[in-house]
Amino acid sequence: MRDLVMPMLESGGRLPPERALAAEYGVNTGTLNKALHELAREGFLERRVGSGTYVIPRSKAGAAVGIYYGGRVFDGLLENVFYGALDRHLQRELSGAGRLFRHYVDMRLPESRGEAPGELRDDIQALRVACLIVPRAAEQDYGWLRGLAIPAVGFSVSYGGPCVACDPRPAAAEAVRHLVARGRSRIALISPRGGGPERGFLEGIEDGLRSCAGAEFVGWFDASTDPHGRAWRPEQRGLIAFKSAWAHTPRPDGILVFTDVWALGVVQAISEAGLAPGRELDVVVHANEETLFPELAGLPRMLLSVREVAAALRVLAERLERGEKTGDVAIPLRFAAAPDQASGVVLGQG
Repeated sequence: MRDLVMPMLESGGRLPPERALAAEYGVNTGTLNKALHELAREGFLERRVGSGTYVIPRSKAGAAVGIYYGGRVFDGLLENVFYGALDRHLQRELSGAGRLFRHYVDMRLPESRGEAPGELRDDIQALRVACLIVPRAAEQDYGWLRGLAIPAVGFSVSYGGPCVACDPRPAAAEAVRHLVARGRSRIALISPRGGGPERGFLEGIEDGLRSCAGAEFVGWFDASTDPHGRAWRPEQRGLIAFKSAWAHTPRPDGILVFTDVWALGVVQAISEAGLAPGRELDVVVHANEETLFPELAGLPRMLLSVREVAAALRVLAERLERGEKTGDVAIPLRFAAAPDQASGVVLGQG
């Protein structure tokens, strides 16, 4: 049936009667009706009672929105909790807007990623997908994503056009002012090294320190690989980075942490060191509003709304699909103090 419909997408038109189609394709009318129903659900056909079935012209076709993940993200690992939540909110956003969507989870090896995966390429050529939302991609995907015939909207990465990104600067600046108000003067950042949101946290710290006399920035602490060159898990990196920060001279007494999974490792390291919350140090952590880890619930937080990210990705993708000119969309993090600051930082169980 698709072979019959696709050539008609330019101008549209009425399909032959169902009995004639069933005879032409050698199927019974029940099987044909099911195929027509599926094509109508995908936005290629309009079935008019008493009139027949019509191919919707390309300009009116309700093509789907693609959602692409360049790797395994639905595996239950802590660092992928965010992407699971984002995908659920994306589905709600698209369904609420009456849009069909298709998932593409690309498990190819790095050396096989020189072009779009076959299923996605076929769907684009067949006009089944009008735009692509890319919450996460491998670096090997960036080239072909930027060369697609449809708009591709990334999260924190541009694929030749605007993207959606988080802006941690206001929350980080407010976190610094919060720490200084609590008597902290030696501020540190624990996070991966990078030029995206990580750099935004650093800029926010600098903004906050400009308005806080007597406070200083003492270091950006990271931990990437073990002595054998193997990558540590994110929570391990947070734990090791905290130990480096705590051994540093001068020793920080106010720490900002990104990401939330790194913060789990920092919380564990503080607990293992037997430190007294609210005495030796205070910690402000990044967290995602809809996926807050229990261990971080008692800490002051720099919050990102997963729901807002999903909404922005949908709106930006649809604007680009319509050919509108637009720029990047920034989702600001917001600072939230701990429930009971009088007793200092409340640590969860590491």
